[in-house]
Amino acid sequence: MQISERHVGDVAIIDLSGRLVLGDSDDLLRDKVNSLVQQGEKHILVNLGQVSYMDSSGIGELVGCYTTVTRRGGALKLVGLDPSSIAHKVLEGFSNPDFLQAVPLLASWERRETAISQGTEEERAPAVGCKRVD
Repeated sequence: MQISERHVGDVAIIDLSGRLVLGDSDDLLRDKVNSLVQQGEKHILVNLGQVSYMDSSGIGELVGCYTTVTRRGGALKLVGLDPSSIAHKVLEGFSNPDFLQAVPLLASWERRETAISQGTEEERAPAVGCKRVD
């Protein structure tokens, strides 16, 4: 798995590509999220748009990352889940409603950027955010 980090405003974005599976890949994600939390980041998006495969360990790692961030008063959300993607299919079959409610599946950055480039006003474009509302 490849992992990269970027920032948009006060949101840290973790872009993943490849396979999110048991072994090195789930350690990479955990280490990246822990590092961001240690740096004081409160709003984290995990972009799964380029994830080609995810197993139950990958799901477990997303749950663990969510727990890490929220226990420190932050928010972690997922983006980039195209309905035809493997990651979407894996999460669709995941039946933990607390996790699915806690980590909303948001519009992808690409969808938002496309809408804006086609003339949609920013406030009307599909939302991508990471602010807690509770």
